[in-house]
Amino acid sequence: MLFKKYPTLTYTVGKYQVSLVDIFTRVIFLNDYSSSRAYDEYLIQEGDSPEDVSHNVYGNEYYSWLILLVNNIISEEEWYSGDGKFQTILSTKHQGDSYYITNLPDLVPGDLMVKVTSTNGTSIVEIDENTFRYISDFNLDFRFVWGTNGTGIFNIDDKIMFARKNKQTGIISPITFKSSNDPELDTQWTTIKYIEQKKDSPLYFMNFENISVPPNVVFTWEPPQIQNDQIPYNTVYTNPEDLELNFADTLLYYYMLNFGSVPGITKFTYAENELNKYKGRQKIKILKPEYVSRTVFTIESMLDSQELGKRITIGF
Repeated sequence: MLFKKYPTLTYTVGKYQVSLVDIFTRVIFLNDYSSSRAYDEYLIQEGDSPEDVSHNVYGNEYYSWLILLVNNIISEEEWYSGDGKFQTILSTKHQGDSYYITNLPDLVPGDLMVKVTSTNGTSIVEIDENTFRYISDFNLDFRFVWGTNGTGIFNIDDKIMFARKNKQTGIISPITFKSSNDPELDTQWTTIKYIEQKKDSPLYFMNFENISVPPNVVFTWEPPQIQNDQIPYNTVYTNPEDLELNFADTLLYYYMLNFGSVPGITKFTYAENELNKYKGRQKIKILKPEYVSRTVFTIESMLDSQELGKRITIGF
């Protein structure tokens, strides 16, 4: 077996000495020095393992390691396994919901989002401690908060607060940020404008010509239409009619208040992006059979050199 050629390192664990394979020795194929004529393309079918592909191409399962090596696949998640595996990856990586707001709090992962039941001006009077989420991330451009875990149900138009735990004292305090109703005021709460699953949230908007459209572009409501101007990304005010820079005039605000639908506009979502990347893994490179013997011999010879920590490169 090829892996018997890999050098070993001796580790001392207590009074015992253990020999382990040197994982720092790595063989890679340099695309800049490899002729495309040395490879064929192969489309992995759902359920195919590296051993299956090796058997289909080379007539045995022995060269499954070579298939992984050629494509620089080092993790099980990098191997295409069909739509079922993709759904598992998607639900794990993009679980939870996106909660859209107009304001721009200074959030960090681990902060809390809590439902507010009573307010007095810009201050919080009462909260629902049983309805909360942990913040995993926050998108400043699209103004949605990614909330995961927690308990309770949030709805559109719910009032919410954000809070942060002091690592030294353990005290949880509300986060203050700019009010969307008055440019001169700070506030401790805001309102959820729209909710959708995280995986269905937009990475970017596109018009009917599939040209990217920024979320802060000016958008008229009657008739619904994109304008040429853009509102600065840090604009939060939606209430004052006399303000020239008003977030309520943007495409994103229309998207929020129209339940994620905008005439003439489509979105490219996180789910679509993950699917494109995953589908890209289905097509792999296969070293042509006539190059296999020479390649394996070269690798074995270099590994026999016992040069620890050396990166071995092969080109065609």
